Amino acid sequence: MHRRRFLGLSSAAVAGAGLGLGTGPVGTLAQENDARPVLVVAQNFIPPSLDPSASSYELISGGQAETLTRVTDDFGIEPWLAESITQVDPTTWQIALRQNATFWDGAPVDAEAVVASLHWSWASIAGSEGFIDPETAITAVDAWMVELVTPAPDAALPNNLASLYFPIVKPGEDGSYLLTGPYIPDELNPDESFTATAFDGHWGGAPAFAALEARLVPDANTAILALQSGEVDLVSSVPVDMVDLITGEFEVASVEGSRVHHVMFNHTSPLMADPAVRTAFSLAIDRATLNELAASGHGTVTTNPFPASSSIGAQPPADPDPDGAATLLDEAGWVLGDDGVRERDGQRLELLIGSYAGRPELTPLGIGIQDQLNDLGFAIEVQEAADITEFLSGDDWDASMYSINTLSTGDALYLLNAAYVTDGIYNYGRYSNPALDELVAEIQSSSDTEERSSLIDQAVALLVG
Repeated sequence: MHRRRFLGLSSAAVAGAGLGLGTGPVGTLAQENDARPVLVVAQNFIPPSLDPSASSYELISGGQAETLTRVTDDFGIEPWLAESITQVDPTTWQIALRQNATFWDGAPVDAEAVVASLHWSWASIAGSEGFIDPETAITAVDAWMVELVTPAPDAALPNNLASLYFPIVKPGEDGSYLLTGPYIPDELNPDESFTATAFDGHWGGAPAFAALEARLVPDANTAILALQSGEVDLVSSVPVDMVDLITGEFEVASVEGSRVHHVMFNHTSPLMADPAVRTAFSLAIDRATLNELAASGHGTVTTNPFPASSSIGAQPPADPDPDGAATLLDEAGWVLGDDGVRERDGQRLELLIGSYAGRPELTPLGIGIQDQLNDLGFAIEVQEAADITEFLSGDDWDASMYSINTLSTGDALYLLNAAYVTDGIYNYGRYSNPALDELVAEIQSSSDTEERSSLIDQAVALLVG
């Protein structure tokens, strides 16, 4: 069989491209009576469980779960299980459903099922209430039409329906969950692998593969060796610094993405509570060099929380200014000691920066930052955490490398709400700014496109100012 090689990777220094790598199907799980191949994938994550309240992201990504809308490649929004979405007035939306979509048991994805699923999300998925207000009235207008009436105008509602918080779910009688995607789970071993079989009744037609097998392979070198040996067909989340080494051996495809690798500050840390330390840290970093170091230039530099290509918010200059950073620290009383480390009032400028292996570029980025800030008088330790969520939930860290898909709903409100509002579900840095909270509330309720864009720009300016 002719082998195509395909490599997949997820992106780079600060904002990213996604690339992929692989071969033709290995077919190790192929069924004797099914001519379709089986796709075997090595990836650095698999669902921790088959419960969509805990694993909706992985189940959507893996082809098990679907939402009413989805984000397009250019960060737009389009119907998915919905056929169309119409705004009747500032607070009323009507969703026409695909009449050929079914759950895995053959039950229709009709209006009553969708109403029940949205209520299930509010009751079961933490954080869902931050994206669609639970006070929203949801009714089945007829068998294939759902109406949502929000308490206040919400221009981002079609985008928020695409979020991981609102997969369309039908709880099964045995405690399992029925979904709508093209692949039905067979077996999950959270430490090893996940298998799924084609759902030939899928509304989009019979899937191309008879089955999927996702193998958990956190180490990229091991994954590529498995690809070279023919054990797997596809590798995802390969470090971008490996692309140039394997181009020619594998087929490489690249698409621009909205995942941003960044440094998160712990605002409760005594050191990072000092604005001079935070600003000097940011000023001194040479982002272009980090992009080359950790991503071989395959990333794109951004200086606000969104990809530069998205045109969301102003992009402050990216050129490093170590002299300006040194002046800031001098003026704030941080004195350079004989050992090259600054201190003030007996406190040394020693930072613990967290990282994690799940995004292979992050630790090299952290080490690059460590090297760049050393000459400025920072003493930095980069610590790779086994569980980054547990690490960030603690108090004994000053900053952390982190990666997030900033436009997972195609709308800037998602990230602002999740990562920067005072009680945001991903606000591990404990950032709190009443002015930003107020702006985000205004963005949520605004139905005027130009007004929303202006408010979003103001919110971004607060974050980078």
